[in-house]
Amino acid sequence: MNRALGAALAGLLLVSCRQQAEAPAAVNNVQAEAPSFGNVVLGNMELPAPAPDLPLLTGRVVDNAELLTPAQEATLNARAETLERQTGAQFVIATIPSLGGRSIAAYATALGNHWRLGQADRNNGVLLLIAPTERQVRIAIGDGLMSAFADAEAQAIIDRDMLPAFRESRFFDGIDRASQAIAARVTRAGAQQGRRR
Repeated sequence: MNRALGAALAGLLLVSCRQQAEAPAAVNNVQAEAPSFGNVVLGNMELPAPAPDLPLLTGRVVDNAELLTPAQEATLNARAETLERQTGAQFVIATIPSLGGRSIAAYATALGNHWRLGQADRNNGVLLLIAPTERQVRIAIGDGLMSAFADAEAQAIIDRDMLPAFRESRFFDGIDRASQAIAARVTRAGAQQGRRR
């Protein structure tokens, strides 16, 4: 990773979280409008057609901003694969060089829907999106998992698990901790739903 990008990322989320804390519910970390997502089978890589302004879904980790080493990507990929095997929820971590003028909420919804994350009958996709140029991050979920995340829970994951590491330019550590927290939350939600049935 180059130094300029590292310096830009050091302030990532610090600015966006403060703005989000001051803003009403129009800007939040969890997708307020249910993105619905769809059905992509990552294990078999049944992928949607490319969109000119959105990255290709190449796996459970799409690091187009080049924040991660191959070993770090492998660690995150293994976690997402385990989560899918255990719960059926499809979890993708994406870093992008730029939002291209969109809000992070709009971009996350477009990306999740384009990639059709989650099982079609359960809409259980999860997207952790990091946009270093704009210094923003978002946790977007399919409407089948909306009960798993309140806005405050997503904000807590960002504040507790990402911000401290990002402030020290430890980007993998922040993404890793956030992905662990997201996976734990989805697993607990799945267990709670299973007990209700």
